[in-house]
Amino acid sequence: MNLDIQASKNIESGEKEPEPLATIFIVRHGESLSKEQLDNPEVENDLTEDGVRQVQSLAARINSRLKGGEKVYVMKSPRVRAQNTAKLLKDELSQANHKVAELGKGRSSLDKIKDINSQGEEVLYVDGAKEKYLSEIAEIVARKNPDYYTELRAGKTENLVSEPIDKYREKVTSVIKRLVEIARKKAGENEILILSTHGEWLDTVLEQYFSKKITKETQVKPASEIELQVFQDKIVFIYGDEKAEVNV
Repeated sequence: MNLDIQASKNIESGEKEPEPLATIFIVRHGESLSKEQLDNPEVENDLTEDGVRQVQSLAARINSRLKGGEKVYVMKSPRVRAQNTAKLLKDELSQANHKVAELGKGRSSLDKIKDINSQGEEVLYVDGAKEKYLSEIAEIVARKNPDYYTELRAGKTENLVSEPIDKYREKVTSVIKRLVEIARKKAGENEILILSTHGEWLDTVLEQYFSKKITKETQVKPASEIELQVFQDKIVFIYGDEKAEVNV
């Protein structure tokens, strides 16, 4: 994807944009019991009470940007916190009289996973296995280095859990490119898609399209959203009061 990015702080403009071909809300799940630690994927509900309220507020923000009775599609990560976030969004938007449909059950974005022993000394590569998240791994990583995530984003440390961060960035960019291609091929009347995913996804968008350096202060908070509007000649990302236009 050849990028010509124009970022601006203020999304207010005197010019009226044409109707997008599609609008995609990339959302981070609500606060979870594991607080983004790696977790048992079989737990029934790992959203905290605050996490539920955060997602309800997220649904209200999305609803405020929709017309009445929209057809909304929801995709989600296979991790429980993203699945439960998607379910809450579906319920809230359905109550607001939108027609909400889920697409697929979610699938892992990882080709490999890694496991480590309780001392954090040995890394085991597992090919073709179901994506799994063990709280033990995250506890070890956090105990060894509280700045692990931000150092990982900056390329200062190896990913102890999954694939290299550059590979992850490539996958995020590839998925966005594919979604844009589908929207343009269908040329619909602003179809709405919600992608319920994780902080790493949104942080990657901020890096790639807003040229942000990810720190503890700038990383995306739970139940945040980035809106992606797809046009024939460009795509527009909106994050809070910031906008990035990409001519593609």
